[in-house]
Amino acid sequence: MEAYCSATALISQTRKAALSNRASVLWELCGGDMEAIEGKTLFDAVKLNDPTAKQVLEQYVEYLSSGISTYITLFRPDKIILGGGIAEAGDLLIKPLQQRLIPNTFAGTEIGVPQIVKAKLGNDAGIIGAAFLGKYGVNRRRN
Repeated sequence: MEAYCSATALISQTRKAALSNRASVLWELCGGDMEAIEGKTLFDAVKLNDPTAKQVLEQYVEYLSSGISTYITLFRPDKIILGGGIAEAGDLLIKPLQQRLIPNTFAGTEIGVPQIVKAKLGNDAGIIGAAFLGKYGVNRRRN
């Protein structure tokens, strides 16, 4: 999942696509500096109807849905919660991802797939969890 579905992977995929198509609006959004491309850059380009950005997003959604569908098949969760910076894309990511999960999940059409939602704590979930861990510890005994 890290190699194909992380923010780092998305940025790498976006840079590669931009380099292969210099007519893409991705070039304008990053000012011609590939190092300036962030995860948000792709979603901004998709909002501007850039075909190259749309292709990158479609491939990314395919990768992400393949990974998540494996977890669904194994664990059958009630809900999928997406966090991190990429989840800030909201419906641009979540709607197509939800649609791709059905055919990518074993027996997805028969049993359905869980709803995907954006984490309420967003990109701060990890640091908040670490703070609670530091305050309350892992092995705290209950009386």
